[in-house]
Amino acid sequence: MPALDLSKSGPMAASTGEERVSTQYVPPSGVGRGGAVGGAAEGTKKHDEARRFARLLVSEIKLYNEGKVEQGRKNKDLYERLKEDIDRSRQMYDERIPEDVRKATNYFYDELVRILADGDAGSLGL
Repeated sequence: MPALDLSKSGPMAASTGEERVSTQYVPPSGVGRGGAVGGAAEGTKKHDEARRFARLLVSEIKLYNEGKVEQGRKNKDLYERLKEDIDRSRQMYDERIPEDVRKATNYFYDELVRILADGDAGSLGL
């Protein structure tokens, strides 16, 4: 039995003998999030969490309502079709995300447009 070559990466590397290159972006040290100091790092963390939570909530709406999402995009009435789910998710977002972050930006609405409305704010019907 040949020895396992651990210098290769990825799940298929050992069986195929091919090296897999990571596509994960790693910024140089001192750049990006790691370069922020004190309060700036905490502020960035709160905004990142808000963005991720909004993305999760809206993605779940889309996942469990694929037919309604498709029809809502066509008829430009997504909010009316998904009002109950959107309002419930918005309430969860408002309860979990600090007020200072919610006042600074509206990640929840941004994700509604990006994920549910496929980039077309008019599809929301607001």
